[in-house]
Amino acid sequence: MARTAKPLIAALLALLGASVHAGYAQAVPPPGFTTGPSGGEMGRFGYAKAANEAWASGTVRTTASLNVGGRTVTMPAAMRLAANAPRFAAGLLFASPHLRLGLAAVAWLGAAKIFWDESLKEWVQVNDGLVDPPAIYYIYNETMSASTAEAACSRIRETLSSDEEYVRHEVVNSGTACRLYWKYKGYPDRGYFYGTGISKINQPCPMGSETVDGKCKVSQNRPLTKEEFERELAPEVWRPENPGNVPQDFPNIFPPGTPLPVETPVINPRYVPLPETTPTPNPFFSPTGDPYPNPNFNPNAPISPENQPYIQPGTRIKPSPTLDEPWRVDVEPVDRPQTEPTPKPDDQLNPGPIPTPNPDDQTNPEQPSPDANDQKKPEDQASLCEKHPDIAACAKLDDVEPEEVQNHQEQLSITPSAGWESGAATCPAPVTRQVAGLTLEMQWQPFCDLATGIRPVILALAWIAAAMMVIGVARRGE
Repeated sequence: MARTAKPLIAALLALLGASVHAGYAQAVPPPGFTTGPSGGEMGRFGYAKAANEAWASGTVRTTASLNVGGRTVTMPAAMRLAANAPRFAAGLLFASPHLRLGLAAVAWLGAAKIFWDESLKEWVQVNDGLVDPPAIYYIYNETMSASTAEAACSRIRETLSSDEEYVRHEVVNSGTACRLYWKYKGYPDRGYFYGTGISKINQPCPMGSETVDGKCKVSQNRPLTKEEFERELAPEVWRPENPGNVPQDFPNIFPPGTPLPVETPVINPRYVPLPETTPTPNPFFSPTGDPYPNPNFNPNAPISPENQPYIQPGTRIKPSPTLDEPWRVDVEPVDRPQTEPTPKPDDQLNPGPIPTPNPDDQTNPEQPSPDANDQKKPEDQASLCEKHPDIAACAKLDDVEPEEVQNHQEQLSITPSAGWESGAATCPAPVTRQVAGLTLEMQWQPFCDLATGIRPVILALAWIAAAMMVIGVARRGE
């Protein structure tokens, strides 16, 4: 019976083991990761870099961790600045003018011609405008002059005598002539006018300004609101590949611990040469034990990815983020073939950047994917042991030497007991009781019918049990 129970227990463990399989887990983010500081789809998350980290090409490199089999596994991670990060950073700079003294801030503000006016305690922008150069207007045949044609025309009134009464004047011929209307005193019905030309003589531009196309370039300071400040410094949607006047290292003007909007983090990013695009996730492999000999290794065949002498057990951690769970990963046990009998460090299992001679090619044929050699079949093709190699039903058994089985002959006889006969058994009579003036009757016939129905089954099981006991006694030679 003990030998019969072992396969049964193994089968039960196999069924139970089927529920212990790969699934989703949540990696522990770095300390600076937070829910987005600015809201919106472009800034759902935020990250405050540590003192030993820096932003480069709009991306920060950091680490995340995961508990795998009671062991903490540290994985590289990267976070790219969100499209609204410069606008958000400009708002922080507007509220913190003391940060303007950093080199990155000086370059950023200088490109937009913005500076802090300490006397006014506000941000101002220098606007360069083109204006007409200063000029003096003269009336022909007169020594009168003025700064405008209108003013020069008005001065003609000074030429009237005491007998002449001024009526009005006007500038005509596109500012090149003046017409004066007057009348003699005492003769209200008699009016006269005469006209004269006006000459314009331009003067040099003020000292410190330059002449551009006959006009003077004049700089004027314009106070900025917070919205104008942000708009002048950064576009509404920004990309590090096309930064405009936003410096590549603009986030570094802020001290460590300042959160900035970032995109969904990337666990174990695949490195690519500059100019860097959005980091892409890469499966991460963590060994869970020492390599062991590959039972399927063929020493007579050349070593290849499909034929290697050792197998490294481990766990494949595949990034599988969502908008609500950015650090979600898919954890799955896999066996990775390898050529050496010693475990490899994590930096060799998950290699870092490898230069690519062609910048247009974002892949490196000499660097296979970290999970290219993982021995795992598709879910619909894999067997039970391939899906769950650690369950008891798939345990490897020791080799057993064959033994000769001795034959014994025994004389057996089975005598039925009288208790197994039907006899003259009858069903008990119904039981009656008086309750609250009512007569209640309990029938035994349904129970008797049930016993009669299952009697053949019980007898058959009894015969089988008796046979098993006789066979067991015979095997032990008793």
